[in-house]
Amino acid sequence: MTVSVALPQARLFSGAAAMISLPAASGDMGVTPGHAPTVAQLRPGVVEVRPGEGTAAADDAGKARRWFVSGGWAFVHADSRVDVVAAEGCDVADIDAAEAGRLLNEATAAASGGGKTDLETAEALVAQEVYTEMVAAAAGN
Repeated sequence: MTVSVALPQARLFSGAAAMISLPAASGDMGVTPGHAPTVAQLRPGVVEVRPGEGTAAADDAGKARRWFVSGGWAFVHADSRVDVVAAEGCDVADIDAAEAGRLLNEATAAASGGGKTDLETAEALVAQEVYTEMVAAAAGN
């Protein structure tokens, strides 16, 4: 299976994989070679690529690669290609857990605070969702 994980400014991964796990809006999903063609919206969460045996990625890393994404789309093609496109993302290892926790606390306070416009409340709720998943990703969940 060939997998590509990309952001607007960078390609995070491109190569062979045995499996990819995705935080689909409809629930977590795993994709392996021969998966049915699918288009899935992604929610904030972790994209995990497990390299195929004998690939350079498997030899170099020896384990799965994990990135946190803020959301996006996954396209599973009939020929076992998977393209993941996210607006924002980073390696899970680069997440500062303390900073993510602080931002989650701020977003939670903003989401529950009165006197806000509907737009401010909606923005705070989106931030709360992203930082909740980011904290979980940093904790290894």
